[in-house]
Amino acid sequence: MSTEAAVCLWEACLENTFQHYTRFRDQHGAAETRSRVIAFAKQCEAAWKVAHEKLGFDDPFDWEWCPRFLRVAVSEDFTLKFKYAEAAALAVMKGYPL
Repeated sequence: MSTEAAVCLWEACLENTFQHYTRFRDQHGAAETRSRVIAFAKQCEAAWKVAHEKLGFDDPFDWEWCPRFLRVAVSEDFTLKFKYAEAAALAVMKGYPL
């Protein structure tokens, strides 16, 4: 897992208003929410690699990919929607460019 991916996801959560993030944080606290976001990092980074290398995603990882990943690949209960990075990449790319 990339520390950079985890930090970029956490920053995206703090910078954007994601209802599922806010709701989870309000119910479980910042520490549990941060741990959950760290757990998303491995799939986020793997999905970005697929999108970048195979699907033509050419925007920045930190400012573009991570917020899109959180909007598309994370469910309302703040869990990952996809088992495989390839599926997450395809879902995120479906609306590219936004």
